[in-house]
Amino acid sequence: MKELTEKYQCSDGRRFTNKPDAARHEKLIKAKEDYDMALRAYNIALVQSRNTADGKPFELGVWKTYYYVRQSAYGMPHLFEVPYLGYNFDVCTENDEVKIIVHEGERRISFRISEVYADKTEAERALLADQKEALKHYQEEMGKLEERVKGDGK
Repeated sequence: MKELTEKYQCSDGRRFTNKPDAARHEKLIKAKEDYDMALRAYNIALVQSRNTADGKPFELGVWKTYYYVRQSAYGMPHLFEVPYLGYNFDVCTENDEVKIIVHEGERRISFRISEVYADKTEAERALLADQKEALKHYQEEMGKLEERVKGDGK
């Protein structure tokens, strides 16, 4: 903190006319920095405590491709690659789920650690199971449709 012609300037650039107010604000700045450091340490520990969908520990800070099985807009599940560069990301929690948000320029890719696969073969097994389930559902729906069409006598 430095004195500027009867004003006090704090480390964040804010100016005060009296020293006690400036000192209190400086304490607030320090508390926020301490909070941010503690939150970062907590998020690191949180991520390191989680496993991927195939039971492997999530590798924080390691450049790696993870795999994600998700429903496509066209119905059948697909396998997507999730690039994780080990830097330039945020961590957030949703209902006890840990989510990683990777920043790639203007683009953001987010995924739950518990839903990605570290091993491509395991991801493909999960994809196959999901595709079989989707196919079964489509076959049931087609059977119902065929019955309705036949019922009309055409």
